[in-house]
Amino acid sequence: MSDSSNQTQLTNEADVANKFLELQSKELDVRIKEAECGADDLQNQKEIALASIQAQVQDRSDGRQTISQESTKSKIFIFVVLVVVCIFILALVFLEQSEMAQKIIEIVVTGILGAFGGYGFAIQVLVINVQILRRALTSYAYCSAHLAGGRQSHTQNLDKNPEIGTDPQDFGTAPN
Repeated sequence: MSDSSNQTQLTNEADVANKFLELQSKELDVRIKEAECGADDLQNQKEIALASIQAQVQDRSDGRQTISQESTKSKIFIFVVLVVVCIFILALVFLEQSEMAQKIIEIVVTGILGAFGGYGFAIQVLVINVQILRRALTSYAYCSAHLAGGRQSHTQNLDKNPEIGTDPQDFGTAPN
């Protein structure tokens, strides 16, 4: 009885070992298929990335071309308007309507000065907004360093990010 139970136990162990080996071989097959799918995914991602880069290059090229065309059209329009105004003023002078020509010249000069003034105002507003943003970033860097428990100086924060303001007086009190 002992020989038959040992024989049965050995047979069971052999069956278990065979099933284990079969499962391992199936698992290896699955891993090989996963690796193949992973390689396919990488290839697909590479193709998508290359197509995306090509689309960005084309888009930027189209954008530059569109901006160039718009700029050229704008310059042509301004030139044509100025030529028409000059012809109109010359026609008024030849028809001895110099008073009306003078008023038209005043209106055109006022419009040109207004355009330059508006441009200057817009630039000034932009500069002020940039200065306010720099001060806010400086204050944030200073406060976050102290709230985090560190005693990092303002100059150390500026060394990390030289784009923000350099004068501690810009945002109130000087840091410790």
